Amino acid sequence: MVTLLGNCDDPHIVWECLKAITLIIPGPRIANTPEDSIFHPKKYYFRALLAKEGIIPICLKMLGTKWLEIKKQAILALGMMAHSCIDVRDIIIGLDGINTIISLVHEDMDMDTARAIAWTLSILAGVTIKGQISPIEESQVLTLVKIFSWFLYWRDDIEILTHSLLGLSYVMPLVELKIENKDVWERVVKMLTHNGNYVKRAALNCLGSIARSNSMQCQYIIENNAIGLASELLNYNNTQIRSEVCEFISILANQGYTNVKNIELVH
Repeated sequence: MVTLLGNCDDPHIVWECLKAITLIIPGPRIANTPEDSIFHPKKYYFRALLAKEGIIPICLKMLGTKWLEIKKQAILALGMMAHSCIDVRDIIIGLDGINTIISLVHEDMDMDTARAIAWTLSILAGVTIKGQISPIEESQVLTLVKIFSWFLYWRDDIEILTHSLLGLSYVMPLVELKIENKDVWERVVKMLTHNGNYVKRAALNCLGSIARSNSMQCQYIIENNAIGLASELLNYNNTQIRSEVCEFISILANQGYTNVKNIELVH
């Protein structure tokens, strides 16, 4: 399929190949597969095989096609390749995958493509990667912060907002808080008031990451009422959100912010 994909000019065949490859990447889900088997999900056998056959540069090249469905499917394939696999994620980043994907972003793009972009970029930022994450260049970190922040204002779409906030949780603590970019932190705090539960949880995740990793940013989100808005969610009708609020407030308390120590964590 990879050979066919790289040598075929028929857009319908290319699209069907990309869809098939996207489904193949995780490999089969075979019950009771031994952990030492090459087919065990943790071995990433099919992902490694596709990478060896050159699927990553082919997918990146497909992003330049005029066919919208092919572009979207290539983005999803890249995201699936990088999902939970730091080696493949680093290969995509090394081939300038972040900037190539971001070049597709524009004000009038369709929602499905935007969702695919936000999801794949969040994975390249580090979402789904377990353990220590390889650092990426400062310019790419800034680029990711910029595009995720843009998505927070672009459309009120739960998937896009959730993926963008989760992506920001990995890269936002790495950038310098300045007067010209402070509205990004303010927007993340504001997302605690969103109607979508996934968005609230992603915002709490992002704020928790900031609280753990960057004291200056942490102070700024507190000054923008992060504690007050989070505390209001202690009575929210969702157990996971209440639990994550408690975790966020506990992080702040452990960091020495005395103004949170009197909050009654009753849930």
